Amino acid sequence: RYTYTFFDSFGNIYYQVTDDYGSTIIPPKGPIRENTPQYTYVFIGWDKEIPEMMTKDLSFYPVYDEIINKYLVTYLDGDDEIFYQEWVDYGDNGSIPLDKPTKTPNQQYYYVFRIWDRKPIYITQDTTIKPIFDRYLQVYEVQFIDEEGNVINKQNVEYGMGAIEPAIELIPTKPPTFEYEYIFVGWDKPFNFITEDTIVQVRYAPVVRMYTYTFYDSDHVTILKQVKGAYGTPIIAPTPPDRELTDHSYERFVGWDKTVAATLTENVEYYAIYEEVLKTYVVKFFDGNGLVLDIQIIEYGKPAKSPAKTPTKEMTEKYEYFFQDWDQDFSSVKNDLNIYPVFKAELRRFIISFVYEDEIIEILKPYGSSIDFDIDPIPTPLKAGHSFVRWDQDLTNITKDIETYPIFKANRYKVFYYVLDADSGSMTNDVVTYGNEYQLRENEYYKLGYEFIGWRLDPDSNEPVYNPNMKIIFDFDGNLELYATFKPINYDVIYDTDGGSSLSKDTYNIETGLSILPTPEKEYNLFLGWILEDIILSEDEQKYVSITIDPDGNEFITEIPVGFIGHVKLKARYLYNGFIELKDEYKDKYLIAYADVTSIIPITKREKSENDVYLFGAYLNQTLADLKEKFINENLEFVDESGNTIDNLDSIVRTGIRIVIRDQKDPSVFIDQVIIVLKGDVNGDGYINVNDYNTILLHIKYVKEMEKENLLAALINDDEYINVNDLNELLLHIKEIKN
Repeated sequence: RYTYTFFDSFGNIYYQVTDDYGSTIIPPKGPIRENTPQYTYVFIGWDKEIPEMMTKDLSFYPVYDEIINKYLVTYLDGDDEIFYQEWVDYGDNGSIPLDKPTKTPNQQYYYVFRIWDRKPIYITQDTTIKPIFDRYLQVYEVQFIDEEGNVINKQNVEYGMGAIEPAIELIPTKPPTFEYEYIFVGWDKPFNFITEDTIVQVRYAPVVRMYTYTFYDSDHVTILKQVKGAYGTPIIAPTPPDRELTDHSYERFVGWDKTVAATLTENVEYYAIYEEVLKTYVVKFFDGNGLVLDIQIIEYGKPAKSPAKTPTKEMTEKYEYFFQDWDQDFSSVKNDLNIYPVFKAELRRFIISFVYEDEIIEILKPYGSSIDFDIDPIPTPLKAGHSFVRWDQDLTNITKDIETYPIFKANRYKVFYYVLDADSGSMTNDVVTYGNEYQLRENEYYKLGYEFIGWRLDPDSNEPVYNPNMKIIFDFDGNLELYATFKPINYDVIYDTDGGSSLSKDTYNIETGLSILPTPEKEYNLFLGWILEDIILSEDEQKYVSITIDPDGNEFITEIPVGFIGHVKLKARYLYNGFIELKDEYKDKYLIAYADVTSIIPITKREKSENDVYLFGAYLNQTLADLKEKFINENLEFVDESGNTIDNLDSIVRTGIRIVIRDQKDPSVFIDQVIIVLKGDVNGDGYINVNDYNTILLHIKYVKEMEKENLLAALINDDEYINVNDLNELLLHIKEIKN
């Protein structure tokens, strides 16, 4: 045994393997050597070639490629952003940028680059170099402007310093308005500590101006009112008194010589204006109850007008009053007047209102009279489902207006429950008050094959008006006749296809039946028909119907006839129309297989194939009838080598007979066939004798060709070869030495 030893860069054992002479090994991955600040080490191999086979002890040392390290030199600007970068080998010097860095100015300072804080000499690591700046105060412009934005004075001022206020003679004055005079009061902002460009605007203070307003009498001399006030003071005019002229007239103040302004905006004078007017008097008209009906102001000597509203007087229980005239003349008014109406008294008449639904009949009757229903035109009120009883008010000795309504009593009617075509049941009738809620009776009629769906009003209709057990408001003006309504029950027809194609269920009812049943498909099977497997009836249906199911399943169902009821389950029956198949209990004794010359290939599952199929396991002197019983197929036939049907099933089996199944739809077509191979019956005569021995011998000597099934019959010892061993086995059988 030999050892390969692998060392790391420090001479320590990195990996070691010991194995037998001539063994091969897989070399380890190269050991990692720690990098230095100056170099990076990359493994490139071992110091000697590693032999493919171990023949002696060997040591191996790693070999590395030594790569000098590079470092990043970064120059920053005044805002600590990258200004310039370069890679420099370990120990070398970097280069200084030609451009100068900048630093963003702020509100107080701006910056000028002076020098870098270090030089890029002998670089041994990533290096950051920062700039050094000189700083200077920012200079801002200060403008002094007037109210129109015109510049009065400009100054340049350093940050934090104050501007100098302009000389007073440079500051403009502001002209007065009607309302104000203006005085200079300063500037809109301070300017003693400047931190940015600044505009300083002049400011003025308004002083309200003073004015006087004066009101004179019509003589333009007498002062009625005089006020001195500030601009905008409200002007309040005096009200001069009226002045007596004659017994029937006076002077009345009508206004001022000009419109009085709302506020004082200048010195102003107003003069009173009067007009001569006649004296007026108050004329009052009263109604019959002592209340004022109308008031009129009438000038001296002019007439008053009769009020537009006719005066009334409150009625008594017995009398009402009608206006005739006024109690005095008012055609020439010369003093204040109170005028009263004159009335005529008559017996009162009252309105009797007979109110029913949307109709109102009004009868006018005098005080103390009565309604005469035989003479007065008042019809008897009618109401569906009700009888009239009386009016709700006393209509004798009438002393007031009356509104009266009829009183009715709800009628009672019968409810009849009928059925026209039921199998059983009876129902009693009810008596119901019109307008009441009524619970329909539960149906007690039964009709085979139908379900109750409600009650109809018309015996000739098929549509129910009321659902079962429904609550209704009885609003029929007469007896109610209800007719039980039925509809056919839909029954399911469920198909058990017994492994065939799935079929959806059908429905039928007692009136329609089901005239066409579906046809399922099942691979290698011919559908024969449906048998009745089960019928499900309700408890009520079982009272009227008794159905017997054929226990042997020999009776086919072709339709569900009209009049039939119940949920039906049908099961499909087939005739196997597929491959020839052995019964399970014979599959260990017989074999259906393909064959490739003399190689037998068992078939695990029958399927369509162009290859011939063979049956092995038939024995000497076995009849065709006995062999037929070993298959599941009921429609097997036996055909000889010429294609003729073998009808005599007592015939013995022999090599070459074909077991066939005809297509039930086209009997001229074989849908499957299997060739019988009887071991030892090489010539196909059903016997094993010297003829078979000679046939094999001629084949071995290449003198005679044989069909495939004859070759297969010649495989006596089951070794896939036809030779002297098969001859020996056959000879022993012929001599009855061996079966």
